[in-house]
Amino acid sequence: MITGMSPTFLLLVLSCAVLVECTSADYVAAVYEHVARTALRPNLNQKLALKIMNENLDVYEKQMSIASDEGVQIIVFPEYGITGFLLSSDIEVFLEYVPNAYNKNLNPCNQEEFNDRPILQRLSCLAKKYQINVVANMASKVPCEFEQAQACPTRGYFQYNTDVAIADDGQLLAKYNKENLYSEEQQIFDSPAPGDLTNYGLFSTSFGLFGMFTCFDILFGSPSVYLVHGIGVTDMVFPTAWMNELPLLSAIEFQEAWSMQFNVPLLAANIHLPIEQMTGSGIFNGRQGHVVYHYDMVTYHGKLLIGEIKRPAAQKKPSLRPDIVKEIVSKLKRMSPAELKDVSPDVLAVLNYDTRMMPNFTPASKYVSPNPVKFPPVVKRDVKMAPPRRFQAIMNDDLYTFVPLSYDTVSASVSSNNISCWLNYSRKDGGKDHYALGAFDGWHTMNGRYRVQACALVRCPYGDWSKCGQETSYSGTVFNWFSLQISGMSHDAVFFPEVVTSGVHLAEIEAEWRNDCPACSWVYSNKGIERPLLAASVFARIW
Repeated sequence: MITGMSPTFLLLVLSCAVLVECTSADYVAAVYEHVARTALRPNLNQKLALKIMNENLDVYEKQMSIASDEGVQIIVFPEYGITGFLLSSDIEVFLEYVPNAYNKNLNPCNQEEFNDRPILQRLSCLAKKYQINVVANMASKVPCEFEQAQACPTRGYFQYNTDVAIADDGQLLAKYNKENLYSEEQQIFDSPAPGDLTNYGLFSTSFGLFGMFTCFDILFGSPSVYLVHGIGVTDMVFPTAWMNELPLLSAIEFQEAWSMQFNVPLLAANIHLPIEQMTGSGIFNGRQGHVVYHYDMVTYHGKLLIGEIKRPAAQKKPSLRPDIVKEIVSKLKRMSPAELKDVSPDVLAVLNYDTRMMPNFTPASKYVSPNPVKFPPVVKRDVKMAPPRRFQAIMNDDLYTFVPLSYDTVSASVSSNNISCWLNYSRKDGGKDHYALGAFDGWHTMNGRYRVQACALVRCPYGDWSKCGQETSYSGTVFNWFSLQISGMSHDAVFFPEVVTSGVHLAEIEAEWRNDCPACSWVYSNKGIERPLLAASVFARIW
C-alpha cells in the first residue's frame, strides 16, 4: 500500500466508492461496423445535424435489438458513428454537453435536466430499453468553468471527440475525451491535458473493469499503458475510424497485435467507409487472438459482430507495473479534494495497491526467454536470381531499408540505425511473388510524430523490388515455416506482433504462428500458414 498520505487525504479517499477488486467473468460482446449517415453540405444547422444523428441512432437501435436477443451484454459503436465522418467547422451544431459521471449518479433517460441533450438522452434510453451496456462516440462540449487544467479557448468552451459508456439501466458510467488527435482533427477538437486523471474513462460491470480509448490513441502509451499497467483494467473498448495502411497498419492487424501485447480483450468497432480505406472491426481476446473480425473493402454494408470472451481457467491478475502505479499515485497526491471528486473510483483504488507485491518490470531489450525457440536449419540455396543486395523504399510513410529474398530456403538480415532484423524461412516451390525483409528505426512524421522500430517480411507487389512496402492485399506464396526477430531495440520498446495473409485475413495464433510473450521480440511459424503470406512483422513503439 502507498503510505505517507495526510489524514485529510485518507478521509477523502475512504469516502469514495473505492474499488477493492473487480469481478471478471466470461461475457458476450458485440461491435458494430457502421456505415454512417454523413452531412455532405456546408453551413449545417442544428436541426439538420440532429436529423443526421438520429438517423444513425435508428441504425444503432436495430443493432442493439438484435444484440440483446442474442444475449449480448455490451456493444461498442465506432468513432464518428453518430455524427458522421466528414466533420468540419460546422462541428458546433453536433455538440452536446456530457457531464462528469463519477461524482454523482446520472441517468439521462430518467432525468429532465438532459432534455436539452437529445442524443445522449436517447442513447441512455436505448441502453435501458434493450438492457445492454453501450459504448458510443459523439462530439461534446464542456464549459470552461469545468476545465481548470487548460486555458479557455476564445469560443468560450472546449469541444471534444468523446466516448461515452452507458449501463444497461441507462446510467451514464463514464466518458473519455480523445487525447491523441489525428491530423485534421486538431483543427476541429481540443485535446485534454495529457495524462489528466479526471479524463480516464473507466467503468465497472459484473464481468470486468473496462477502459476506453479512441482510434489514434492506440499508437501511444497514454492512456492505454496507464489503464492496463497502472490501474489494472481487464478489458478495453475501442471506437475508431481507422484508415487502413497495409502492409503493417491495417485495422484488424494492429487491433489483434495490441490485444496480444497488453493481454487484455479488445472490443474494436470501426466505421465502414471503403472509399476512405476504412473497414476492420473485431473482438480480440488477449494472447488468444481474434474471436471474430470483419474486413470488407468491397461492399457498403454495416456488420454486427458477436463473440464470447472466455476468461482463462486460471484467472490472471492485472499486469500492474510498480513504476506506473507510483506515477499515478504521485499525481493523485498532488490533486485538490475538488479535483479528486472528478476522478473515477477505479483510479482512486490505486491508492490501495501494494507495489511491494508487484513483480519488477523487465524491459523487452533485457528479456531472455526461458525456452529459446529452435528453428529448422537452412537447407538449400537457389542462386538463379540476382536482385539488388540492398535498397530503400517507402513503407507506411517511412523509409525502410530492404534486402530481397531470392531463395526458396535461406536466411536474411538487414539493419537500420540501432536495430537488426533476422529471418529464417522456407517457402513452397512455385511461389513467384517477390518478398523482402525490411527494417526501420526512426521517427514517423506523417500525420503525427512518434518513434518506431520495426522488422517486416513483406510481399513486393507487381513483381517489382522497387514497389516493396506499397499496399497490396493479395499474394500467392505459402511459407513452409519462418522465424523473424528484431535485436538492438530500445530498452522501452513495446512490441506488436503481426501476421496477415492474402485477402487481409489474420493467421491463427498458436495453430499457425506464435509470439510466446509480450516481451518477446520475435514471431515464428514452425508448421507454416495455410494461406499465402502477405506480411509478418514485429512493429515496436517507443512511448
